[in-house]
Amino acid sequence: MGGSAFDQQASRLTQEQHARLTRIITDLAAPFFQGTSAPRNTASKKTHGDVDVICGYAGEKCGGQEEWDPESKTPVPLKGGKVVAGQPADELRALAVTLMGAIGAVGLRRHGSTLNYKVPLSILNANETSSEKFYQVDLDLVAPGDIEFNTFLTSYGATSFLLGRCLRFYSPSVVLHLTHFAFRHAPFIGIPPIDITLTNDPGEFCKWFGLDYQVWKTEGLQWRWDWQFWKWLTDVEDGTPAAVAYKQMIRRVKRDGAPVSFGKKDRFPSEFYQYLLERSKWSKEWENTTSAEEFSESGSSRGKRKQVPDEMQSIIDIDNPTEYDEGGAAVLTYWGKEKVYQELFEQRKALAAPIAVSQKIRLEKKARQKALLDAQEAMIKMNFGGSAVDQ
Repeated sequence: MGGSAFDQQASRLTQEQHARLTRIITDLAAPFFQGTSAPRNTASKKTHGDVDVICGYAGEKCGGQEEWDPESKTPVPLKGGKVVAGQPADELRALAVTLMGAIGAVGLRRHGSTLNYKVPLSILNANETSSEKFYQVDLDLVAPGDIEFNTFLTSYGATSFLLGRCLRFYSPSVVLHLTHFAFRHAPFIGIPPIDITLTNDPGEFCKWFGLDYQVWKTEGLQWRWDWQFWKWLTDVEDGTPAAVAYKQMIRRVKRDGAPVSFGKKDRFPSEFYQYLLERSKWSKEWENTTSAEEFSESGSSRGKRKQVPDEMQSIIDIDNPTEYDEGGAAVLTYWGKEKVYQELFEQRKALAAPIAVSQKIRLEKKARQKALLDAQEAMIKMNFGGSAVDQ
C-alpha cells in the first residue's frame, strides 16, 4: 500500500534498509507459511514506502477489514468495515495476531488476505526509540501454488501494469490476475462471463507470450535499471503474441499519441512506451508504420454483434451471441480449451434462454401497446384533427 495502510504515513526506507528489513521479515514469517517470496526491484526506486512479502497460505481466504485494538487485545472491525464470522476468519485472525508478536509489530490492519503491520524503527536500529514512527510491513497471503506467479507479476514495480496493458492490445478476451492467467468472454448480455483459468505458472505464460522466463529467473537477479527489464520484455520473436501486441501499441501511439501521465500507474507505462518506440527492437516498426488508420482497420470482425437498434442493445439474442476475437480464438487453441469453452457456452446459453423468452414477450407486449396507441391517435386525428395528447 505504499506505506499508507494506517492513519499515519509510514517512514520510508532506503534501498539498503528495504533489503535488510525484507530479509528479517521473511525469516521471521517463514515458519508460519508454506513458502515465502519477495518481489524484485530495480535501483531506479531509491526509497520504499513499505516491505512486501508474499506468503503461501493454505487456509481458506475470507474478506473483512480489521485492526488491532490495544485495549481489548483483539482485532476489531475497521470503521465502516464488514464483520466476518466463521472458522476461516477466526483462523486467519489468530494467525495475524500470532505474526504480530513474531515480527515485533505494534499495530495491525487486515484487508482480506493482506496483513499490514506497524513495525518499530528499532527493528533496524536499536537506538531508535520513537513510539510514533514506524515501518510498514505487508504480508500478502496467496495459495502456496500461486507464490511464483504472484512474485513474477509484482516484481520491478509494475510488471502487472505493463503486461496487462500489452495483453489488451493482443486480445480483449485475456485477463491477467496476480495469481493466474485467464480467458474471459461474455457471449450473452447480462449473463456471467465465461472464465477459464489457463495457467498459474509464469514459465508457461512467458512461453506462450514470447518471453524467456529462464532469463528472468537468472539474469533478472542482476538487473539494476528499468531499461534492462524493458529490454527483456520487448526482446521477443516476430509472430508471438507479444510482438502482435507491441505492433498494435505502436500503431495506437502513432494514431493517438502517448498516454498522458497522471500517477505511477500511468507514468511507468509511459516511460515504457518511450523505450518501446525509441530503443527497443520494435523502434523500426514505428518508423515504418505510415498509416494512422491501420490500427482501426486491422480489427477483426469477430468479437462484435450485428448492428441492432439502441433499444435492443441490452436484449439477449440467443441466435446472435457476441463472438470472441481472433486473438481469443488463438488463445483457446494454444491452451487446448476449445472443448471447455463450448461446454461453458452451452451452460450460459441455457441460462440465457428463459431470460431471452421473457424479454421477447415483454417487447412484443410493448410493441402491441404502441401499435394500439398509434392506431388510436390516427383515429383521433382523422375524426377530430387533434392528437391523443391534446385530448
